[in-house]
Amino acid sequence: MAPFDVDIDGEGRHATFPYIGADETDFPLPVELTSFTASVIGSKVKLNWQTATEINNYGFES
Repeated sequence: MAPFDVDIDGEGRHATFPYIGADETDFPLPVELTSFTASVIGSKVKLNWQTATEINNYGFES
């Protein structure tokens, strides 16, 4: 059982995924994706994405 049964809005938390509740913060996400796709090339996966905004983002590491 999660330490808290309800979120900041007083709504019950998900029984299996109690950490779900992205609306619980006023902090913006550092990256806002406009598209994200993945494709398999041989034994590797190629990720492609485009961003609308990037705030306090130091980059991506693969």
